[in-house]
Amino acid sequence: SFSLKRNGADWMASRAGISTKAAPQMVSSLLKNLQLIRTDRITAKKEERWAEYEVDPATASHVVAKGGGKTLADLYVGRFNFYQQTRSATSYIRLASGPEIYAVDGLASMGLSQAFSNFRNKTLLKLNKADVTALDFSSPGSSFQIRKSANGQWLAGDGSTVDSAKVAQFLATLENVSGSDFADGFNGAGPPSHTLKIQGNNMPQGAEVAFYQSSIAPANFALRSSMNEAYFASDCTGLFQRLMKNLDYFQ
Repeated sequence: SFSLKRNGADWMASRAGISTKAAPQMVSSLLKNLQLIRTDRITAKKEERWAEYEVDPATASHVVAKGGGKTLADLYVGRFNFYQQTRSATSYIRLASGPEIYAVDGLASMGLSQAFSNFRNKTLLKLNKADVTALDFSSPGSSFQIRKSANGQWLAGDGSTVDSAKVAQFLATLENVSGSDFADGFNGAGPPSHTLKIQGNNMPQGAEVAFYQSSIAPANFALRSSMNEAYFASDCTGLFQRLMKNLDYFQ
């Protein structure tokens, strides 16, 4: 179970001690789907049929919408059927106030059964590659910088040139980086083992991604960025491999 609650202009997603800003597009989609539900027909009128259509409390997704001190909607979203020939879908929904089972447009209702993780902000980095002017990499036993000179050439910290095409390729991967697996059990103890710091125009605070050694299997690292308070899990590939490079990569 989890809740979504409006907090000023934002929505907060909360569950079991975790409270974070919800992804705005997911909340908008949920509210739109809730508003667009239309009944096609009443499929059954008896409680004995609830389990068959998965609208009983044990199997259904229970959705309650509240506002202005009132309950605006209270429903159980059950089975979802997709018909390949007609490319249409039907969901079965029961209002908490009665025993009737309604058949409704499945495309509108299927979005009401989203998991908590779907509403969380998964953005790790979001920036314009053209704004980036400096990258600082730090890992055990190795730290280096690459910076953009006044003439647009990328240089290593010692003044030697690096492969601008490799830098451009790397910067393209930074424009929109998302995580997928959260490391909610990580407590953030100790300093990070690896960091990537990004500086640039229109980035007064810059951006930073910190990697921490983690024992949360199967991940080796828990990481977070200055753009998101959540910790994400990564093994030695995945986000770690995408974001952490050695100097040889750029030469």
